Amino acid sequence: MFWLKILAGAALVVQFVISYVYRPSDTADNNKSLITPPGVTFALCWAIIYTLQLIQILYVFVKVDEKEKASKVLLLTQTAMSVLNFLWILLFERFKNWVGQMITIILLYGLLLFHLAYTRTLRRGWDILIKVFGGFYAGWVNQAQMLAILVLSNSVDKSIELDLCRALLILSIIFDVIVTFAFKNGYVCIPQAIAFGLSLSSLADRVLYWAAVVGIVVDAVLVVYQLISEIYSWKRQKGDIYKQPLLV
Repeated sequence: MFWLKILAGAALVVQFVISYVYRPSDTADNNKSLITPPGVTFALCWAIIYTLQLIQILYVFVKVDEKEKASKVLLLTQTAMSVLNFLWILLFERFKNWVGQMITIILLYGLLLFHLAYTRTLRRGWDILIKVFGGFYAGWVNQAQMLAILVLSNSVDKSIELDLCRALLILSIIFDVIVTFAFKNGYVCIPQAIAFGLSLSSLADRVLYWAAVVGIVVDAVLVVYQLISEIYSWKRQKGDIYKQPLLV
């Protein structure tokens, strides 16, 4: 367990260094599309993700019983996500290997969905932190993948790019709805709402503009729904949340 903690911490440090050296925000600014969020969106969202990752790892380091299966599983998934993420950054930013980065992002999606599903089995206070991290991360990966597809679309006809942007924007909203209700995690909506909000001023196409507005409203409703669900669940357990076993 000790070496697993060290590995998780080291993977996070490597991920941070690589994302600092090869900045996706530069790619966003240099490959403008009809719905590409400004580069500052990347810095903001990654700062939140790294902070949540660091808090989660520190919590496991300090508070969690080393014999608990859940902590080992979460550290393994945390490490794997960090590895896949810095591989994605290298493939996307450094090597421009589009096939490789698509495969990597699909694997990361799968790992995140497992992370979200596994989080639903937890019954302690720290599951909220893990749930927020997993949801936010999944939402941002969805946005980053949209950027990757749109970078590729720069070489196609503008009318095709417009249709692609509209389709991706609608699909991203559907993704948020599915994750919110299938995995009970509305936090996936937060990074998309941030990206949509910062992109509104540059959306010249009326369909894209109003789709983004609808997306922001839907995301806000889903986040409120998530918070109400958390409060209801907490009250229903009547303060016994810390006395229950970690896994049910």
